[in-house]
Amino acid sequence: MVRQLAANRYIAQDTKFLVEQEFSQTEVLAHYTEGRLRFGAEQPTAPEPNSPASTPSVAVELTPQQKRILKQRWQLLEPLVRNGHAPQECEFEDRAAEAREQGIRCSARTLRRYYQAWLRAGEDRLALAPTNGGRRRRYRTRRNALLERHPRLRKLVDEAIQSVYLTKARRPISAVTRRVLDDLQRLNARLPAEQAVPIPRQSTLARAIARRISQLGEKALAGG
Repeated sequence: MVRQLAANRYIAQDTKFLVEQEFSQTEVLAHYTEGRLRFGAEQPTAPEPNSPASTPSVAVELTPQQKRILKQRWQLLEPLVRNGHAPQECEFEDRAAEAREQGIRCSARTLRRYYQAWLRAGEDRLALAPTNGGRRRRYRTRRNALLERHPRLRKLVDEAIQSVYLTKARRPISAVTRRVLDDLQRLNARLPAEQAVPIPRQSTLARAIARRISQLGEKALAGG
């Protein structure tokens, strides 16, 4: 129970998904007697830092899309959490199989990731909420911002993919990455300091190259 609207009207909040609902005084007393409601004053005055009760403001900021995804993810994870022990790999696999039978695409690896995120957050289910509002396309564009910010670097990447990756030898992405870093150092040596292109971390550049290959497609890169 979170607040009173009028003399005979009250607002209660679902402790799982933080959805508010209005009740009359009669309904409140009936649910309270059955143990289905509790008043906010009964919560600890100093909750644990990572407990759900300590972070209600985060849930208020969730979009409807984020709340829907959070609810679905928790429904997938909840049976594993209720076991009272750390789930084994076979339990993740069994739960994933059950989800697929229900028409929900989910893997054991994904469930394990949900469980670890929930555990790291102090068993707070809000950790399952997507941080990007469920808009995957915008998220992918943002992740590839390295090449978007630096057109010269993108040109070097495209040239390296063409000459190193798209060959009969089909050398690995690590070879493309080394080629780009070498070319970038030579380019910066010819430019004034204020025009130099920042040199990214090798792992960051490798991921950007892999996404660039996926984005452009081999046929387009080969000029086919």
